[in-house]
Order: sequence, then C-alpha cells, then structure tokens
Amino acid sequence: MSTLAFLHQLVGAQVLGDHLTAWVNHLVEHEGFARADAYRCITDWADEGDPSILASTGQTWVRCDDVAPADAPVRTLHVVERTDDGVFLIYYPGDIDSDFDVDDLGDQSLLPGQDRDLNR
Repeated sequence: MSTLAFLHQLVGAQVLGDHLTAWVNHLVEHEGFARADAYRCITDWADEGDPSILASTGQTWVRCDDVAPADAPVRTLHVVERTDDGVFLIYYPGDIDSDFDVDDLGDQSLLPGQDRDLNR
C-alpha cells in the first residue's frame, strides 16, 4: 500500500486533500511552480513519506519499533508549528532513547547553553 493510500484511509480524503492542496498553493504562490508541476511534486513527495510535506501542526510523530536509536534517538516528536520556512518540532528530555549515546555525536541541540541569557 502506498503512503498516500494509507493516509487516505487514516485521515480521509477531505483532510488529506486539504493538506496537500495547501502545499500545492504554497508552491504556486511562493515558489513560482506551475500548478500541474506543484501537484505532481507534492503527491510524489507525500507518497515517498517526506515528513516535511506530511507534518501538520498538532501532530505527534512516534519512531517505529524497527528504527535503531542511533538513526533516530528521539522516540517522539511533536509538531508545534508549520511556517513558510519549515516545521518547528519539539521533544522532551524523557523522549530521548537511553540507548543512544549523545556524547558520540556532540551537542545536537539548538537550545542555548545554560549560561546564556535567554532574555536577550
């Protein structure tokens, strides 16, 4: 079963169509795509499972059981907001898999260090 067919069953035709059409309109209005090309790109990307296309504000994404912690150390991601620039995600410290050694890859956080002034 394709990703689009699965999503159609999961959320329904109207919700899926509205979500993908919003992306098509974005490509047409802001990126200069022809409408037919935008539809083709969006449906191809969605069918490939591209999270940047599929993610929607308020969703929670959960790592599949067959994915290694080294490949995706965070078990649960929460989609806080979509903007024209991308997707804003958060996770909680308890969502990081304890089997993943963060020291191997260095600091992967975009959060400022504890000694920085957050009010600036």
